[in-house]
Amino acid sequence: MNKKGMIMSLDGIIALVLCGVVLMFVYSSIQGSFVDTKSIGLHGNAIDILSVLREDGSFERFDDAVIDGYLSSLPGQICANVTIYDGNQIVSNHLRPGCNGKTQTASARRSFLAEDKVYMAEAEVYYA
Repeated sequence: MNKKGMIMSLDGIIALVLCGVVLMFVYSSIQGSFVDTKSIGLHGNAIDILSVLREDGSFERFDDAVIDGYLSSLPGQICANVTIYDGNQIVSNHLRPGCNGKTQTASARRSFLAEDKVYMAEAEVYYA
């Protein structure tokens, strides 16, 4: 029986489909391994720090003692640096005591109104 052309059997088609599924699984596993969940948590901490200090009015009053006290009350493994800017000029900078070496960092920014001017606060957070 000499026929021209090729007809795939059912088991050949199933084998190709299974190979495709396995390759897609391997590819998605490799791509998913590059997601860094630590940086997501750090970014959430940075947002929380700015939200708390903004809501209690510490930014608007430029209350250095309250900002420093809040940074000192953070959990031991969290280090933070909060900087307040007026345009490009630094108005105030607060670093949690005992934090000196930076590893992986995440930051967040929030603007606020004080003394009829718009300022920007930035929180940079990293693990101790």
